[in-house]
Amino acid sequence: MKEKRKCPCWYWLKGLHDAKILEASMQDDTLVLRIDSRNAMYDNFVEQIVFLDARLKTPLPAPTKRKPVYWLSDELTELPFEQWKLHIQLETGFSRGKAVEQPLIVVFQSAITTRTNV
Repeated sequence: MKEKRKCPCWYWLKGLHDAKILEASMQDDTLVLRIDSRNAMYDNFVEQIVFLDARLKTPLPAPTKRKPVYWLSDELTELPFEQWKLHIQLETGFSRGKAVEQPLIVVFQSAITTRTNV
């Protein structure tokens, strides 16, 4: 979040740069991201984020052992009608020696962040 303002309690204020996306799945209107944040630069305790009443604006990443997906940055925007838009910049592997970046954009009502015991 670039602007300084009140953030929702489920948001990861310090950021998830370099966290690894283990799994991304969408069922009905719920998006689930399982994350390994142990090697993230800032917030090392996030395990899972569940987005409720979610609508994808971009395709879901498909992480595999050979093609891991890493969280580079994100921007959270508050929308009208108690909704949020999250734009996550992902690194999805290498092509011809260069990192390939792709966005994951989701509009949602609320989120639940699961963290390891601190």
